[in-house]
Amino acid sequence: MRYHQGNREWEPTTKIDLYATVSSKLEFIEQKSSQLPNKFFYAVPTGLISKEEVPEYAGLLYIDENLNVKKIKDGKFLHKDKLEPTKLFNKTYYSYLRELHEKLKT
Repeated sequence: MRYHQGNREWEPTTKIDLYATVSSKLEFIEQKSSQLPNKFFYAVPTGLISKEEVPEYAGLLYIDENLNVKKIKDGKFLHKDKLEPTKLFNKTYYSYLRELHEKLKT
């Protein structure tokens, strides 16, 4: 069966349902040392923010278009604990999820 409207012609189509599954392609790499960085830095394009805008505990790195990095402000040690990579990932991931849910509520 064909349909016409003005000089346009079309045929009915079948509805197709698409399903997607979310999967992670993250791979954890075992490290011999369980020591991980315990300073926080903002890494931004050169001049995007000033060091006065960065919280006291954080450092600031400028990255230019050639991917050169310049340390503007050093970060303070947040702690001197040894962290397991999985624990650090979980902390980061769940903090991100909390932020995302807060932003979506507004």
